[in-house]
Amino acid sequence: MAPPFLRILLVEDSDLDALLIQRHLQKAGLDFEVHRAVSVAEALSTLASVQIDLILTDYRLPGGDGLALSRAVQAMDPDLPCILVSGQIGEDIAVEALHAGARDFILKGHLARLVPAIQREQAETVLRRQRHSLEAAEIGQAKFLQTLLDTLPNPVFFKDREGRYQGCNRAFECAFGVSKADLCGKTVFELLPKTMAEHLHAQDQALLAHSGIQFYQSQVQFADGTLHEVVISKATYMDGTTQGVVGTLMDITARKKAEDERQQMEAQLRQAQKLEAIGQLAAGIAHEINTPTQYIGDNAIFLRDAFQNVLGFLAELQQESTADTLPDPGTLKDRIEALDLDYLREEIPRAIQQSLEGVDRVSRIVSAMKDFSHPGGAAQEQVDLNRAIESTLTVSHNAWHYVATLETDFDPELPLVPCFASEFNQVVLNLLVNAAHAIEEANASKGPGAMGLIRVSTRRVGDMAEIRISDTGTGIPEQIQSRIFEPFFTTKPVGKGTGQGLSIAHGVIVEKHHGRIDFQSTQGKGTTFILQLPLHPSNTGRTS
Repeated sequence: MAPPFLRILLVEDSDLDALLIQRHLQKAGLDFEVHRAVSVAEALSTLASVQIDLILTDYRLPGGDGLALSRAVQAMDPDLPCILVSGQIGEDIAVEALHAGARDFILKGHLARLVPAIQREQAETVLRRQRHSLEAAEIGQAKFLQTLLDTLPNPVFFKDREGRYQGCNRAFECAFGVSKADLCGKTVFELLPKTMAEHLHAQDQALLAHSGIQFYQSQVQFADGTLHEVVISKATYMDGTTQGVVGTLMDITARKKAEDERQQMEAQLRQAQKLEAIGQLAAGIAHEINTPTQYIGDNAIFLRDAFQNVLGFLAELQQESTADTLPDPGTLKDRIEALDLDYLREEIPRAIQQSLEGVDRVSRIVSAMKDFSHPGGAAQEQVDLNRAIESTLTVSHNAWHYVATLETDFDPELPLVPCFASEFNQVVLNLLVNAAHAIEEANASKGPGAMGLIRVSTRRVGDMAEIRISDTGTGIPEQIQSRIFEPFFTTKPVGKGTGQGLSIAHGVIVEKHHGRIDFQSTQGKGTTFILQLPLHPSNTGRTS
């Protein structure tokens, strides 16, 4: 493979030395072009107008020295390598040069070290830029998630296991008159009266001990001094190996004033169910993004260490070669075996491929989040149901992939369907979570490692688009099948569900879309939910 092309800035006031250095690089077979400067000022002027890959600079220069240039380059671009090439340089100046940002120093009488130093810097520059690219991607994902949180009208916060706030969204800042910077690192004991703080801390510790989701109604005081009735929804999430709590608040004060007691309670629990899904989504996405990010980092560390080991071996060989001594064949063989080149030859491409797959996984998760969280409008839109379902499967991956495998059978000829996309996504998410819970319960009796199956399919049936979501869970007992779409009806234990999921699904599919929702279930074998949406838009708009 041809060596990479290099744009070199040669800062040398001696014409003869500049010529010798260029001839040395040519004899080494490097592909390069040289931009010559004779002073620090001229070098900085060249850097401002020409893209440079590498700087070779003398120590003594008119109007300054190589140390001043190294410091200036370090401030401009820390990734731009600068190598000091000088006729005479003491140990004190060499150490100062490294502190100033120079990558290496080469004596003009030992130019044999120059090309290996350049090649080393090329490789290290590639690794540095790759690392910076990954760091920028991580920062970008964090900014995206913060932006997503800031678009939510409800206050959202998250804490670590010790109860220290780690962040919040803009709605939380506005409601409680506290900035994110002032909130982070504090606990409820620093922000609230002792009795209330102890109560909230105990709730958080109970949630962390048993995971799941916790929601309740409370009265809180906003920054303007007014008291508000809120529904608080909390869920656990994983940040690396540390478990924490993410929570949302829904202000229901206005609804309590406008509705009677039953209507008020129904509205509260209906909203709590939606917040429950948001909590599950936030926790799942945090985990899904963290996993590929972790093994990208592990692979980067492995590649760095492998590179340093090989480079150290080559440097030792170079030093022995320069000293005109040949290494002992037996010792050389042992050193080569210690490198374990067969292992590196197998693992390095695998590490690179895994890292690329990790970056692709994060990108696909973010794209699915953007599709899933699209707020929609007051009227139906033409929606690609296959893509909408795929996005929901991606963002809910953490909810089902530990208990079930997934099969999909999407009709590629399915036309666009008039739909309220966000409500439809919510229905699919609820059915997938229910399927995962049913399979998890069924797996418990099958022993460790048991996995169920979730199957999702789409097809056209006459003038309707049909979606089927099947599971191999416990099934629905025959004696309660007639009640499953009733508000508040649930067979799940406290903290596992509100009894609103299927009621909301029925309202969205039947009332808003004028479609149909039905199911087929056999106890002990599983359940299939069948959704049908009209292919032609209805004349009614959004009802809530």
